[in-house]
Amino acid sequence: MWAAEYIENTSDTAQDLHKKITDNIVELKGHFADDVLALTGTKESLEGFASLEEKLSWMLFVDGCSLLHIMEHADLRKPEAMNIKVDQLILVMMDVILLENQLPYLVLKLLWKNDSEVELKYIMEEFLKFHHWDTADNKRIWRSRIQGHWISIQNESVSESPVHLLDLQRKIFFTKSSSKVQINYYIY
Repeated sequence: MWAAEYIENTSDTAQDLHKKITDNIVELKGHFADDVLALTGTKESLEGFASLEEKLSWMLFVDGCSLLHIMEHADLRKPEAMNIKVDQLILVMMDVILLENQLPYLVLKLLWKNDSEVELKYIMEEFLKFHHWDTADNKRIWRSRIQGHWISIQNESVSESPVHLLDLQRKIFFTKSSSKVQINYYIY
């Protein structure tokens, strides 16, 4: 449903968007671990699909369009935009930020309704901000300890393309004006 709503609000057809994924499936496969591809490509799992590439392209297309719709419209103050109840919307938003549910940024970029990567990153950042993730705007340094050892994290540019939504969050969180951020973690 959300994929269809996203597609309806783009200037591309579903076929054109799916073709963008299939044309880049070799590169997109490289974003997944071999064991994940092996499980996805079992004979039982491929029922109804001619190949792993066909199944993967279909999954990335549907999931990518759905995720873009979610990031644009998930607002607890207006759950009707998602045609869902607030308690269900909370669960959806929590699922979006689970590591195992991350889609490669390239999928989102290929399916985005226009060529503006700036706009896509803005939508991603606004989704993260709305859901109370800390951002570089707060400019806080979090300190904890890991067995008495300090580690340094090299400064990264938020403008670099992220690997996925959580990588964008990491880049935002650790972007500082200085060249290094020193963080001390503590394991209990």
